[in-house]
Amino acid sequence: MPYNQNKRRIQILVGVVVVVLLIIVLSVRAYNNSKYGPPDVIPQRGPEDVIEGENTAATGTKSMVIDTSVGVGVSAYGIKVEPIEIVEDSRCPIDVQCIQMGTVRVKATVTSARDTTTVEFTLGEAETVSGDVITLSAVSPESVSGFDPQTSDYSFRFTVSVKP
Repeated sequence: MPYNQNKRRIQILVGVVVVVLLIIVLSVRAYNNSKYGPPDVIPQRGPEDVIEGENTAATGTKSMVIDTSVGVGVSAYGIKVEPIEIVEDSRCPIDVQCIQMGTVRVKATVTSARDTTTVEFTLGEAETVSGDVITLSAVSPESVSGFDPQTSDYSFRFTVSVKP
């Protein structure tokens, strides 16, 4: 009998250890999900909710910030920006230390009174389109390890600057 009792105790102890480890793993995972993901999303705005910037007296330009997503065109100062493809998202996840930051590249159709053209925007870099300056200024969601966003999850913030 003592052998069977010891065997039973060991089985119970192993079961308790497994349950405790499972609880710890799930708790850590839940904590990481609440801390790192799913990441915040740039709030979607319609054309009536465009954020208008200040006039810059030194350069004589007006700037406006617009938020959009793939397949959704939004206009500012008569310039419509419609992202059509995410070319690259190589950003360093926010929960990882990286040697390089990485970037996001987005292909978009830009339509103005002058013409329609396809432009590849790189996060943080200004592009001159028909004399106006458009910058991909923010991308959401942030990159998080273990979270692979779908195209429909992405939101883009563009800054459109024009000379009056």
